[in-house]
Amino acid sequence: MGITERKQREKEQRAEQIISAAENLFIDNGLAKTTMDDIAKECELSKATLYLYYKSKEELVIEIVKRALDNLYEHLSAAAAVNLSGSDRLRVVGRSYLEFYREHPWYFKMINGMGEFGTHQTEGDPHLDMKNNILSDIASRNYQIWDVCVECVKKGIDSGEFKPTVDPVATAVGLYASSNGVILMLDHIKQHERYFQDKPNPFPIPVGKIDDIYIKIWEYTIDSIVTTPENPEQKRAMWQTSTDERSVS
Repeated sequence: MGITERKQREKEQRAEQIISAAENLFIDNGLAKTTMDDIAKECELSKATLYLYYKSKEELVIEIVKRALDNLYEHLSAAAAVNLSGSDRLRVVGRSYLEFYREHPWYFKMINGMGEFGTHQTEGDPHLDMKNNILSDIASRNYQIWDVCVECVKKGIDSGEFKPTVDPVATAVGLYASSNGVILMLDHIKQHERYFQDKPNPFPIPVGKIDDIYIKIWEYTIDSIVTTPENPEQKRAMWQTSTDERSVS
């Protein structure tokens, strides 16, 4: 390896070190309370050196969001790489998405909190081009994630398992959006349930029932696109991992 390549690799490793340090501080102390001084100290760098890599805390947040999306894509694509029918492959992806939230709740929050991280677009903003580039980069990662479901649906159509009139993109986006909504509701209820321990529950759905609703959303969608009704026992078995996790969470 030449000197130029080695220096580039060292630079990339240092950038990853900074992102990881910032991520840990954000988790421990919160976004608002963490400063660039804190991050520089954690990395044992001068603030001037830190700014050579990242100009602001917002830039670091964006990099963490990208990391979270890449992690989610790897998680879902690995789940989809199974030799199953189209409907069961969708169930595995749905189960995997719920598992991702449980394993990486902070990543999930970052992915769904993009509006808080300085990417608002306003007319006359001198940083509009930069923000457009950021949003485009984030969007391309989201498209990758949606495409995991799209490919599952396409394979089901090609095999004759799903109706030929099914729109793969609309199905995938609908599942992704509704899954996000249910999980965000679960997260919201969990954050507030301790305040209502001795009072009537103001939420229409107990925490323990959220998983059931999540599964039903996927099953209703799958039922609407299959050409032949499926065995209920087989459908339940594909969600069993989520059921087991729910009983201990």
